[in-house]
Amino acid sequence: MLYNSLVKYNNIIQPDDSDGDMESGKNELVGQLVEYLERTYAGMRSEASEQRSEAELTLPQLRTLMMLSQGPQRMGAIAQHLNSSLSSATSMIDRLLDKGLVERVSSSEDRRVVTCQLTAPGQEEIGRFWSIGRVGMTRIADYLSVDELRRVVDAIKLLYEAGQKAFDSP
Repeated sequence: MLYNSLVKYNNIIQPDDSDGDMESGKNELVGQLVEYLERTYAGMRSEASEQRSEAELTLPQLRTLMMLSQGPQRMGAIAQHLNSSLSSATSMIDRLLDKGLVERVSSSEDRRVVTCQLTAPGQEEIGRFWSIGRVGMTRIADYLSVDELRRVVDAIKLLYEAGQKAFDSP
């Protein structure tokens, strides 16, 4: 169903630099990229909602778990990542603590430094989240030929590399 709706909207705009309006064409393509990604994720989310976690996580909680899956983080970094206040981030971590998904760890070098990290159940929850995504992507890939899949992988690799440049630069 999702695949058919994407095929239906397959009118991709090609930037036309003959009239000097390349930036406008690029903006339109970016808009289409965002729209197609949102539609793809929406289809995957509706599928994933049937396999919803027992932890019943909010989006900020899930984003925090994903951040912590990269390694322990201080509360200030978590608040900044969520674009929230320190007290809001602390309250959210408290709720994740109550669910047994995260733990606070004091630094052995400086008692004032406390980091948050995933517990084993928190790591399992992230694994379950990624597993649901893999199943969704596999279902989508089933509708692509090998050549189409190669093109998608090449395009996603370009998007990943651009993301690395965009978010890793100062």
